[in-house]
Amino acid sequence: KPQTGEFADGLSYGLGFRVITTPKDVTLMLSRGSFGHGGAFGTQSWADPDNNTLYIVMIQRRGFPGGDSHDIRHSLQEIASNAIMN
Repeated sequence: KPQTGEFADGLSYGLGFRVITTPKDVTLMLSRGSFGHGGAFGTQSWADPDNNTLYIVMIQRRGFPGGDSHDIRHSLQEIASNAIMN
């Protein structure tokens, strides 16, 4: 809708939270139906009911090129996900 802008591929919105419809890129380690929200400078929180996990990132990435797609973000999420799931 024009009033809400375009959603990123694989994401939708529930009641105040993003809902993952297709895990990919920075949400690849989460299950379909996971929900969460992010802040302007990189803070993120996700709940993954299928895996009974919470994912919270408290960073300030102001000035990082690439935003959510930055290599540091991918590496952090991969390390955290592997530590929790293995």
